[in-house]
Amino acid sequence: MKNRNISIDIIKGIGIILMVGGHCGMPFTHFIYLFHMAIFFMASGYCFNASNSETMQDVLSFVKRKFKGLWFPYVLWTAVFSLLHNVFIKTGIYSPDPWSISEIGKNIIKSFFLHGHTQLGSALWFISTLMQIAVLYCCIDYVIKKVTVSKKANFLLQGAVSIVFLAVGYRCALTDSIWGGGKQGVILLLLVLFGGGSERTSKDRMHRKISLLENGSCISDFGSLQSNRKYCIG
Repeated sequence: MKNRNISIDIIKGIGIILMVGGHCGMPFTHFIYLFHMAIFFMASGYCFNASNSETMQDVLSFVKRKFKGLWFPYVLWTAVFSLLHNVFIKTGIYSPDPWSISEIGKNIIKSFFLHGHTQLGSALWFISTLMQIAVLYCCIDYVIKKVTVSKKANFLLQGAVSIVFLAVGYRCALTDSIWGGGKQGVILLLLVLFGGGSERTSKDRMHRKISLLENGSCISDFGSLQSNRKYCIG
């Protein structure tokens, strides 16, 4: 039995406290919004096992687990909240904005593509984004392993791809030219996930320096978007 890394539990615990505090309007909320959600994605990247992307079969197994652990709960609860939408209005939980049967059905169908949205289920954006970013990261890592011959080359190319995604996401967010379903968060946060993974796998001083620089620049860019409430994630 493997020993549990309690450091990750502590990091996630701090992130949860900051998230709750930020939503409660505690002091320094704008500062908290600079990094509080990035913590969770970085922790997820740290926990990513490189063996998940060694072969196509490994990738498919990883995707299957994510569908079971993330996609299914997202679809299930989006469907439940969609079906109960008008009930919540009658009981005073929601403000008056009833949905027709057609709208309920469309929202449930959208959830299959991680694009559904409900008031009580608004926090499910995290599950949707984590599902997409984890699968994307795994697929990119698989492809990069096929075209590189060393771990150092893999590390540098993975970082370069992630930086490109960050730049594209940053630009799209500023110009508001990005589609929905959490895609903005996915392309912005891919570098954060890579940063978490690189912290775990970097053994030598050079890798650690690059990893530290990459994490700092990513959080800085991500934070600059978060400081504008229009682009806040979480």
